[in-house]
Amino acid sequence: MEKGFRISTIIRAASAVAALLLTIFLILIFNKSHRPTLFMLFLSISVCILSSSAFIAVVDPKKVQCANEFKSSTQDNNPLCLIQGAMSVFGLYATAAWLLVLIVHLYMYTIWKSNVMHKRYVLLHVFCWGLPLVLTTIAISMGAIRYEYGENCTIGHKHATYLLIIPLLLMIIPGFIALSCTVFYTIKNMNTIRMDPSKRVPWNSFVVAFALMCAMIVSSVLFLVMVTQWKHMAASPAKFTPWYRCIGSGGDQTTCASIIESVVPNPATMFAADSSISIIGFILALLVIFRPQFICDLKAAMAKSDNNQDTMEYGRSDDDEVKRRASLSETLGSTSSIYNKNGNKTPTSY
Repeated sequence: MEKGFRISTIIRAASAVAALLLTIFLILIFNKSHRPTLFMLFLSISVCILSSSAFIAVVDPKKVQCANEFKSSTQDNNPLCLIQGAMSVFGLYATAAWLLVLIVHLYMYTIWKSNVMHKRYVLLHVFCWGLPLVLTTIAISMGAIRYEYGENCTIGHKHATYLLIIPLLLMIIPGFIALSCTVFYTIKNMNTIRMDPSKRVPWNSFVVAFALMCAMIVSSVLFLVMVTQWKHMAASPAKFTPWYRCIGSGGDQTTCASIIESVVPNPATMFAADSSISIIGFILALLVIFRPQFICDLKAAMAKSDNNQDTMEYGRSDDDEVKRRASLSETLGSTSSIYNKNGNKTPTSY
C-alpha cells in the first residue's frame, strides 16, 4: 500500500501545480462583473493551499511520518508534521467554505436572479478565511495534529469528529441541499430557460461545483469510517498484543502488519480517502481551463495585454486617443459655428 500512498502524494503535488496555474489564469481574465469567476479564483487559491501540503512529503515521506525510529510524528515532536497538518487542515476548511459560497451564489442567481452575494465581500472573506484560521488555531492549541495514515499529518482521530468532520459537514450539507435545489429547478424549467436568454444558467460553474462537492462528500464519509475504526482500535489495545510479539521476536513490519489487518482501518479505504482529496486540484483545473469560453477569455486577456504593450511602446494610450479625437471634434464644431443661419460669416475673434 506504500506505493499507492506514494502515488497519491505525487498526484496531490501535481494537483497543487494545476491549482496554481488556474489561479494565475483566473487573475489574467479577472472580471469584477463575473461573480462565478471571482469565487472560483478564491476556491482555486484554497485548493492550492490544501494540495501544497504534499510538497513537504513528496521527497521523503519519513520526514513527516516519523519523529524518530520508534515514535510517529506529532505536532510537538516534528515541526514538519505541524506545518503540513496546518496547511492541509486550513486548506480543507477554506475549500469547503468557498465551495459553499459558490454554490449559494449559483442558487441565488439561478432561482432568485439575485447577485446579493457580491454585496457581502467582507463577510464572505471573514467566513471563508477567518473561520478556517480559527478552527486551525484551535486544533493546534489542542495538540490535535499528528501523523495518522499515508504520508499526511492531519487532525488525529481523537479530535477528528468535532474538529474536522462536523465543521466540514456543516458546510457540505447546506451546499449539497442548495445545489440539489438549483439542479431540480433548472431541470423543471429547462424549456423556459432555453427560450429566455435572460435566464441563462452558468453551466460551467455548476459542473465544477457538482464535481468538487462529490469529492468532498466522498472524502468526508470515508474519513468518518476511518475515524470510527480507529476509535474501536484504540478501545481494544489487547488486539495489538500479537503485533508487539511479532515485532519483539524480530519479525519484519510487513509480516507483523498482516497479523492485525482485521483490526486496523482498511488500506483501500484510507487510499480512497486520500486520493479523493488529492485529485481536487486536477478536477478544478480541468473543468475550468478546458472549456471554450475560458480559452476565449484567456485569448482576449492576452490580446489586451499586447495592446497595452504597444501603447507603451508608441507612447499613446487609448485614453489619449479619445481625448485627441474629442479635441478635434470641438475644433470642427467651433469652425462650423462661425456661420449664422443665413450662411453669412459672423464676426469671430482669432
